[in-house]
Amino acid sequence: MRISLSDATTCFAMNAHSRLLSVATAIVFFARLSSPLVAQDQKSSKESEASRRFADRIEAIVDDVLRSLRFEFGHVDSSFHFPSADTSLAVIDTAQESLSYDGPTTIAAGDTIVAHVVVKGGDLTVSGVVRGDVLVIGGSLLVKSGGRVMGNARVTNGEISREDGGVIDGTMDELGSTAAYRARPEQFALRSYCLDAWWAPEHTTVDHVILRYNRVENIFLGLGSEKRYYWDASRELSIYGSVGYGFKSYQWRGHLGLTRQFAFPDNEAGSSHLLEIGGEAHSFTDSKDAWLIDARENSLAAFFIHEDFRDYFERQGFTLLAGWYYRRVELTTQVRAEMNFDEETSMPKRTDWALFGGEKRFRENPAITEGRMRSVVLSAGVSTAAKTRHGMEGWAVYGSAEFSGSALASEFSFSQLTLDARRYQPIGRHDGIHLRIRAGTSGGSLPVQRNYETGGLGTLPGFPFKDQAGNRLLLGNFEYFANGRILGDLDFWPRRVMEHINIIFFGDAGWVGLAPPDATWTDGFESLTLATFRSDLGFGFSSRTGAFRLGWAWRTDKSEPARFVFRISRPF
Repeated sequence: MRISLSDATTCFAMNAHSRLLSVATAIVFFARLSSPLVAQDQKSSKESEASRRFADRIEAIVDDVLRSLRFEFGHVDSSFHFPSADTSLAVIDTAQESLSYDGPTTIAAGDTIVAHVVVKGGDLTVSGVVRGDVLVIGGSLLVKSGGRVMGNARVTNGEISREDGGVIDGTMDELGSTAAYRARPEQFALRSYCLDAWWAPEHTTVDHVILRYNRVENIFLGLGSEKRYYWDASRELSIYGSVGYGFKSYQWRGHLGLTRQFAFPDNEAGSSHLLEIGGEAHSFTDSKDAWLIDARENSLAAFFIHEDFRDYFERQGFTLLAGWYYRRVELTTQVRAEMNFDEETSMPKRTDWALFGGEKRFRENPAITEGRMRSVVLSAGVSTAAKTRHGMEGWAVYGSAEFSGSALASEFSFSQLTLDARRYQPIGRHDGIHLRIRAGTSGGSLPVQRNYETGGLGTLPGFPFKDQAGNRLLLGNFEYFANGRILGDLDFWPRRVMEHINIIFFGDAGWVGLAPPDATWTDGFESLTLATFRSDLGFGFSSRTGAFRLGWAWRTDKSEPARFVFRISRPF
């Protein structure tokens, strides 16, 4: 069994952990070095002894820090120590429980290490097998094709990456970033009470102070309490709600919900099934545009730049609901049924003020098809999407079907089906693609407040906002992003600046059609061709997470100036 050190010289910026170790090592070295000098130059045995004690204390502190890091990473007995790394070492003594090395390290193909491996201040490349945990402090971990780590892998201020055929059996943690790569099942402990999925109803996620601004309410100020899902069975009743006042609509709005929950947690596996039944009463300023832009970003756009990207209507009534939810570390699943008893009415524009925007004016809020709405809504969603050091990764698929008719004592008669599928796919350590496909169809007379619309923000950014509407929809959004570090080999490239910036290339294509009320769900799509779709192309820049972004989009059907795109959240 052999371990070979990398022959290539690796240049990397020292991170906080490696700088701490280097400073501590330097202090120990100079403290040791100073003792004979003090004895020789000053002939003071007391000062020499003090210097040695100082060096001993520094060594003890460094050892304690490393012990604590190692203890957090995995269990260790009292005999655990960090042996010195010898660059000429070829054969590993597998009797040691843990092995520690400084600087870039490679476990060669064909080698099997029966021990935990700790690397400080350098990258670790695994082409062989490690039958234990791996901890890299101040470097990155690369598991090459044919390499395998049979335990857990943790990296501080670095990255974990695997080639095709590289295997990590345990969990992976990247510390020193905005989020760990994946949580360990035993650490998950079902402590969070949220439903971590993009489709969670907006009014169930408000918490504490509610502050928004739009063209139908002006300032809305209120208090709210989010809905909690008691995955750990710590409670049986979930009570949530909100109350607030619109300063120009002169209306109090709010809701109050109560559900009885039955949770079946498996704490060892970090998963839980949850059943619930309940209901809520509500008086909402509602909008079908939550999937385009969230309330926070829309409020800022309305307040600062005189752009309100949502359309609104008043919805008052109550809902009966039943749902089944399943959560695991990397998976969220939902199946839900609702029965809605609502009155839906139009809301006029009541304000035209914004801090900036010059002579701009808010759009008129479109009138809806008013009436008594009684409908059944069935929905299901599956998500493996999770935040990693490199952004989002995984799948998220959600579909809903709504039915309304005279059998429910409704003044409306329609059915509507909507499906949204998203994929967040890393390609390498510094780039990846995001893809969304959204489709919708309906039957019967679809009310205005249920129409599909494309154009502008959230759909086709190269086109005017909401310039087409209908009861059939096909929409595709694609973006390729690359972090600035991908060009780090260029000597003139400002790597330290660009590592915080993503370069984005995107493309969008969409179509909205209008079918007669007696058409079936599949009617209206027969004549579709590639030429039927409207499309745009663009590029831009974003923050490392992809949220804060700016760019430009061009229509592909005709020549006209690019449209500027500015967002403070990811478009999907």
